[in-house]
Amino acid sequence: MTSPKVVKHGSTHKTCALLSISDNVLQPSPPGLAPPDGQASPSPAAQITSESPAQPLLFHTKSLNDVEICDSFLLGKCPEGTSCPKHHTALPFHWQLWCLKTLTWVDVQSSAQVLLERRYCQVDRNIACLHDGKMIYTVEFNTMEISCSSKYSRVRRLSNSESHPYFPAKWRIYWREILEWKEYTQDQSDFLLRKISQKEPHCSLIIDAQKYKVDFTNMTQINVKTGYKRDVRCVAVYRSPESMHPYLKTEPAQPLLQPNFSVDPLEDFTSLYPPVWSLDSKQDMNLVNVPACSRAFKTVQKVFTEGLHKTMVDIVSIYMVQNALHWDKYQRKKVSMQKKHDSCQEPLERHLFHGTKQRAVNDICQNNFDPRRGNGSYFAASAETSYQFTTSGEPDGVRHMFLAKVLVGKMILNPYSWQDRYDACVNKAYLPDEFIVSDSCQIYPYFLIKFKDASHFIDI
Repeated sequence: MTSPKVVKHGSTHKTCALLSISDNVLQPSPPGLAPPDGQASPSPAAQITSESPAQPLLFHTKSLNDVEICDSFLLGKCPEGTSCPKHHTALPFHWQLWCLKTLTWVDVQSSAQVLLERRYCQVDRNIACLHDGKMIYTVEFNTMEISCSSKYSRVRRLSNSESHPYFPAKWRIYWREILEWKEYTQDQSDFLLRKISQKEPHCSLIIDAQKYKVDFTNMTQINVKTGYKRDVRCVAVYRSPESMHPYLKTEPAQPLLQPNFSVDPLEDFTSLYPPVWSLDSKQDMNLVNVPACSRAFKTVQKVFTEGLHKTMVDIVSIYMVQNALHWDKYQRKKVSMQKKHDSCQEPLERHLFHGTKQRAVNDICQNNFDPRRGNGSYFAASAETSYQFTTSGEPDGVRHMFLAKVLVGKMILNPYSWQDRYDACVNKAYLPDEFIVSDSCQIYPYFLIKFKDASHFIDI
């Protein structure tokens, strides 16, 4: 499943993503003819701290397309070193360009590696645009060829195995219904992926008593009875670098953080205030920057990207809002509601999203949400719902969203029957995912998330 000649990404959608691959951000292999098949084409020797400091990790790639990335190397445990017949790369995926001048595979630098992988893993993206100085080259994922370039002709994606214990290579296969891509069922996907791995040119498939022919040469699904064709697309499952910690041992060691950032911020903690607060601050409100490598950051990122996938957005920064006045009001209200609803089976407190515009951010951090503006303050269980209330028209295209602590207490469906004995109004009686709260003491703006849309034009 690692060869682009076998698995085509797609063939019709023409959305572009722009990645810079100018000479100052590339890591070229030594010039000259491509090495004989099976021999290493060494990338710059990168010494990275591993479990054995005396054995620095050295990167290398092979010229053959069917060679996998070494699973053991990714775990920092390959005993063969530079003599290993597999690729040694920093991630379980790796992108290279075929340079026509040197006749060698050229490594795309690390930041472009992740961006290009993200584009490749989106079912509705079939084209990426590579920015090389003043030149823009187009890569088509279905053919893995580069057009409009006299410098590069092809691109290849290397991958590790499907049996890795922690981050195996996985694929999903979709069919297109008008403007929407739909994933096959698990059984259908397993069957189709097995046929692809066996290099079958086509196979038969029965769906709802209808017989189809799936052609892997041009990636189409054909209704045998009517002859109607649909596009089919096989897409790799995206694995973000942060999702592979702590097992990935080929990246630089993370900086040491103060222990307080290792606390899960969405669980109850024993201290009166969040442990990362600077309690000696004389300011009424502080924004505490949450380090990207911390557990706190990853926890917030996880719940945020459950609604907005990592391939759709880029988190710019996450801040914890430090406002002792409104935190104290919220905690006193929480104690009061716990006594009032001590027999309630539903969770009293939830962590919910609220999308907003930049001009409202400082006021919310300083003065809390103001339910008096309208019929109450609105919150959603998914960041996808709150996304529509953000705007990309801010400076640099940055959007703003809060992950708030909300005391929902006893909930009611009909807002016109809302009385004092209810604490929140919801959109549905069973498993509600949208909430309206009318008392500011039931809300605390816990985290501020700044993010951008994953742009079609990425300059790095």
